[in-house]
Amino acid sequence: MKHRRTNSCWALPAQLLVWGLLVRLATSPAVFAAEGSWLTAKGNDLVDPQGHAVVLRGVSLGGWLVEEMWMQPIATSPPSGSGLPAVQDHVSLWHVVQQRLGEGAMRRVRTAFREAWINESDFERLHRAGFNSARLPFLYDLLDEPEGLAWLDRALEWAGKRGMYVILDLHGAPGGQSSDHHTGQANQNRFFKDPRHIEHAERVWQTVARRYSDRAEVAAFDILNEPMGAPDLPTLYLVQDRLYRAIRQVDRKRDFETKRNACRRVGNSTDHNFYDDLIGPSHPIS
Repeated sequence: MKHRRTNSCWALPAQLLVWGLLVRLATSPAVFAAEGSWLTAKGNDLVDPQGHAVVLRGVSLGGWLVEEMWMQPIATSPPSGSGLPAVQDHVSLWHVVQQRLGEGAMRRVRTAFREAWINESDFERLHRAGFNSARLPFLYDLLDEPEGLAWLDRALEWAGKRGMYVILDLHGAPGGQSSDHHTGQANQNRFFKDPRHIEHAERVWQTVARRYSDRAEVAAFDILNEPMGAPDLPTLYLVQDRLYRAIRQVDRKRDFETKRNACRRVGNSTDHNFYDDLIGPSHPIS
C-alpha cells in the first residue's frame, strides 16, 4: 500500500478573495476533466479513466463557509460600551450578528455574505486562470443549517460545468480537532476526547459521502483538517481510520486526503501508509 504525497505552497491570485493552495505544482498546463471523468489514485499519481495522470492545480476557497477573521474585512472588536463580545471565529461572528439583529436577519445576512464572497464568476475566473480544482472547507454544523449542503451543491455544479474538481474539506469537526479558530470555534479541542464527537463526525461524512457518491467532480475527501489536538499519533490514526471506514460504507471509490497537522509535530513519525486510495499534501512542519 502506497501513500501519494503532493507538494503544496501558498499563493494569492490578485483578483480573488481566496487563499490559494497549489495542491500540486507542475510546469505543464492543468488538465481539465471531461464530463463524468472520475479520478483514481494509481502509484504516485491521480489518473483519469484513460490512465492519464492529472495534476490538481487549484485554490482553497477560504472564508466562504468557514469565516477566518485574518483573511476577511470584519471588524472584530465591539463598539465601546456595547456589551457585545469580540468576534474571533465562525461561531462568535454569527452569534454577535444574531444578538444585534435577531435570528431571521442573521440568516439573511449570512446568505447574502456567502453569495457575495464566492459565486460562479469566481469559478469562471479560476478556470480562465488555468486552475482545474478548488478545495472547499466546510464545518460539521453546515449540515444543521436548513439546506446547508446546497452550498456544496452549488460549488460542484459550478466546477462541473468547467471540467474542474473539488476537494471537500472538513475544516471543523464536532468539538473542535484543535483549539484554533479555524475549527469554527476557538479554544475547544474536545474532538479527540469524546467518543460522541467522533461518532458525530462519522455521521457527517456518511451524509456527505452518500449525497455525492455519484459525483465525479469530487476529487477527494479531506477527512479532517489540521488535527493538531490529537494527543498522539496512534489516536490520530485510529480516528482517521474510523472516518475512512465510515465513508467506505457508503462510497467505495472516492480518494481521500489526510493531514497529520500543518503547524506542529504530533509524535515523530511521517508515515502515512494507510490505504491505496490515500493522497495528501506535504506541509512544512516546525
